[in-house]
Amino acid sequence: MVSPHDSNDSHHSNTLRHPQHHPRPTFDKRLFALLLIAYVALLVGCTSAGTSLTNIDYKTGTGTLALSFDSQYPPQTMTEGEQNAVVIIAKNSGGYSIPSGKLLVTTDDSVLYFGTKTAQSTNAKPINSVGLVKGNQPLYGKSIISPDGEQQSFSFDIYALPLPQESQQRSATITAYACFPYETFQHAAVCIDFDPYKTLTSSQVQTACHSQDVTVDAGGGPVNVQVVQSRFDKDSQGNILPSFYFTIQADSNLKFFALGDQDAFCDASQIIAKTHDTVYLAAYLSDQPLVCDGLQLVPGYQSTYAVPLTDSQAKVTCRTSQAIYANSNPSGPTGNYLAPLTINMTYGVVATASQYVEVKAASN
Repeated sequence: MVSPHDSNDSHHSNTLRHPQHHPRPTFDKRLFALLLIAYVALLVGCTSAGTSLTNIDYKTGTGTLALSFDSQYPPQTMTEGEQNAVVIIAKNSGGYSIPSGKLLVTTDDSVLYFGTKTAQSTNAKPINSVGLVKGNQPLYGKSIISPDGEQQSFSFDIYALPLPQESQQRSATITAYACFPYETFQHAAVCIDFDPYKTLTSSQVQTACHSQDVTVDAGGGPVNVQVVQSRFDKDSQGNILPSFYFTIQADSNLKFFALGDQDAFCDASQIIAKTHDTVYLAAYLSDQPLVCDGLQLVPGYQSTYAVPLTDSQAKVTCRTSQAIYANSNPSGPTGNYLAPLTINMTYGVVATASQYVEVKAASN
């Protein structure tokens, strides 16, 4: 059997062929001119419409790394004593690169062994884990070079153990786990409203904007905030203390863990057993970090909070640590204005995939 090898599917080799001798084609100047005009018009059209490749925002959607099994490796049916391979495909369809991580495969070790027949006969330890990133290059997400994200494949030897004498067949499920860091950066323009209760007249306030719920586009990862609500507490001098309410929503098909626990969590037993989810959150209004109520600061991280998820979500309230003074506004003493709200979330992810294999007895 020819065993598949590790490969990086973002690079492909081309088969070289000997050149064929053909009559030299005639150069048609008129056709070339028409093609050149069409090409220039296409470039101008894309640029004017704002859809040039360099202007595309690839940090959108809710994707991340996903695992799948090769269609042939492993085969769905094996014969006892057969040597074969398991090939896992890891594709990063999110908006961020994966700098590190671990890939682990598990199964019923009374049916299948990760390694060769020779290794199994010497009681060698199964080889069922590898680094998720090959070499020094990260596994890139969506980009202008790879709009759908990059992928890599990983190969493991597998050996079907002999069946007990009374058995004609046994089955096992191979499960792959990928453990890796990921992130989501989101931005929204929120209104700093000095008249939240609408008590001032039109001559007393400049209304560049009014406070309202703001919808936030997905930020290219599996953890996102969809809507931000604003609240403004106002003192007697007209100064305000803004607060922002939002819900963090995570992909319910994935597990999440605090980045500080990565080394311990990516151990085989922890990947399978751990059930609680945590993400790290840092929020800013303009360039000022926000204080998030009821959450613990993460040691070693600047203005970052650990957010426990319940049923894949968490409700969060973050506020400015100091009041915004009315006489400091760029629009005047009582002028409302738009300010950038930034929500940065970093977290570890565990993605999984499974494949069923049936092992049959060898025919006599």
